[in-house]
Amino acid sequence: MKFKPKLTEIIKEYGMSPIVIIPKNRGLVNDFVKSKIRELGVEIDFEDTDKQEYKVENITIYRYRGEDIPKIIEDFYFNKGIKILGITGDDLLDEYQLRNPNYIVENLETVDWYDEKAKFGRPALCLLIKKDIEKLQGKVNIAVNSKYEFTARSYLEEINDGSFEPSIHVYNGDSEKTVAQGLNDACIEIVYSGKSLEENRLKIAKTIRLSDLDVVGIDEKSPLFERNYKLRDAR
Repeated sequence: MKFKPKLTEIIKEYGMSPIVIIPKNRGLVNDFVKSKIRELGVEIDFEDTDKQEYKVENITIYRYRGEDIPKIIEDFYFNKGIKILGITGDDLLDEYQLRNPNYIVENLETVDWYDEKAKFGRPALCLLIKKDIEKLQGKVNIAVNSKYEFTARSYLEEINDGSFEPSIHVYNGDSEKTVAQGLNDACIEIVYSGKSLEENRLKIAKTIRLSDLDVVGIDEKSPLFERNYKLRDAR
């Protein structure tokens, strides 16, 4: 098993300021994620949801929504001139990178995700359809979670062989419910335990991608940073 460094060591390696952003989404921060964040050296009271800032030894911890963490890291860099770390799902990092082609926030360390309570061992972004439908055909309404809009659009474009015409409807949540209530024919959403599949009488048509947990930040020495920073600066 690969050795996982503490956040203090990653901060030192990349010359970061001692600030770490961790997710506050209840759906993302389950018992497994809490244990992994603690293994990285963050000992906080996750149940105190009103508290958004902590001090752990010499590190300041802020809590933001997981999908916003890459952008928060960017804002610290461009608005305050400092590099900080964040912890988020790599599916959310990939979505940020799709939305921002000249991205400078990248994965610095992967924390393997394996939770026995998860249907696939980890979060799985899936195409979900009603149980009585065999496949997408003709004109179809597809609900998409806003956190994965660009990932979903890219996937649908990739698999569409002309047999269906998607109309994409973006929601901030409850996309599965919109299918169950007949507002949409399918949705693209995260499957974890699979409980909501049964509750909404849906089935998995396709597993799009699985997710791990990433420690993300800006590596000024990476070729990616050098290329994308110059492209952004030239705009």
